[in-house]
Amino acid sequence: MSRPLMKGIPILLFSILLLPAFSQTTTVVPFDGGLPSPPTQCGDTWSENGVPMSAISISTGCTVGLFGGDLGLAPARVYLDLSGFDLVTKIVINFEDNCAIGCSKAEVLMNGNVVEMFANTTVNNPEAFVFNNTGMVDVDTVWVQSSEGFF
Repeated sequence: MSRPLMKGIPILLFSILLLPAFSQTTTVVPFDGGLPSPPTQCGDTWSENGVPMSAISISTGCTVGLFGGDLGLAPARVYLDLSGFDLVTKIVINFEDNCAIGCSKAEVLMNGNVVEMFANTTVNNPEAFVFNNTGMVDVDTVWVQSSEGFF
């Protein structure tokens, strides 16, 4: 997947606000690198700013990669492991879908159970999924997926 195949100006900001003890910490995953290296295919694992991630296929074929600060998925799902963090109070995921309404999705999970689900409502326009953890549940995983979109 090369960047010119997808239209629009996609952006990604994945930020996690944490509450260790009485202070707040913000962790931003900008998708501009990755350790040990950026993802290039499904099956890859990497981490950014202490957040372990893995990419899997969601249908025939799978493209995943970093494109100038954007995580491109066509079609693929990326899991973000938040189990190493204390209480996550807020998650913001900015993205742009280039497929169809409902094509880009995200879920916030606690022990494999869905806490919150999101799906895009526009095409070729920036959108944001915002999860405010008002119930103070111990979320441990977030996944994002798309058949043609950038996070």
